[in-house]
Amino acid sequence: MAEHSIIRKLVSLVTKHEIISIGTKYFPTTPLETEYVDMFNYTQTMLMEIDKAHITTESIFTNLVRDVGRENIPENHSFYELLPAQDKVEEYALVSNIIMGSDRYMYVELSEPSYIINLFTDIILRENGEIIERSETEIVSRLMSKNDAIRVAIRLVGIGLDNGIRVRAAAGMTGAAAIERSIKFNKEVGDSPGVAFTKLGGEYALVLDTPFKLAESEPPEFQQYLFIDIVDSTNFISKYGRNKLVELMTSVKEFMEDCEGQIEGYREGGDDLIA
Repeated sequence: MAEHSIIRKLVSLVTKHEIISIGTKYFPTTPLETEYVDMFNYTQTMLMEIDKAHITTESIFTNLVRDVGRENIPENHSFYELLPAQDKVEEYALVSNIIMGSDRYMYVELSEPSYIINLFTDIILRENGEIIERSETEIVSRLMSKNDAIRVAIRLVGIGLDNGIRVRAAAGMTGAAAIERSIKFNKEVGDSPGVAFTKLGGEYALVLDTPFKLAESEPPEFQQYLFIDIVDSTNFISKYGRNKLVELMTSVKEFMEDCEGQIEGYREGGDDLIA
């Protein structure tokens, strides 16, 4: 829309930061996604780039190490770029991550039937994952986040190597996407054990073809923090009263808790919240 273009330029001029989008062009496929998209567009939510993202294969790997932990990346590995990420931030990728949540699917394939698939199932369940489908050589599961899926997949590949079984795994937004990524991994890299995943629109593979041992580690229960602040709360109170502010912040707090978030800092009657 023309007015969006003008507003983006004005806000960018004032803030000195690029406005990626106002509202969203994301196409919802479920009632919950529709609710989020309607909220984005009704409130004219802006996505702003604070720091310029410099996206390279090296920065992708650096982010991978940061996200899953250095202790979870075996020293002997090969890192492949299956599809390069564009060196720019995409509105669709950001909004899809917000709307669809952080849970990711993991597809695991064994080179041949083995008892270790039972162990794989137990590990996934202990990681608060859910088994969607399972056969003698394949598992489709859902985990709490992409980072959890990658971390668990690396562990499963290591167990496979210890037992003489090639294990290929992939993470995706859906089970079908994870399976397709595994097929692409096999086509581009070969029948090698490893993990395929996406980061910032690119597709990558971590190939692990020698046995390894990982240090024991536990993922942090909460990996992302959210700060909410009512802009010009003094004016809001003068217009609507302090009780309305308390009602608004209480509804936000309860929504966070319904989403299994943890409130780190909030004072009743206050105008900000950390979760």
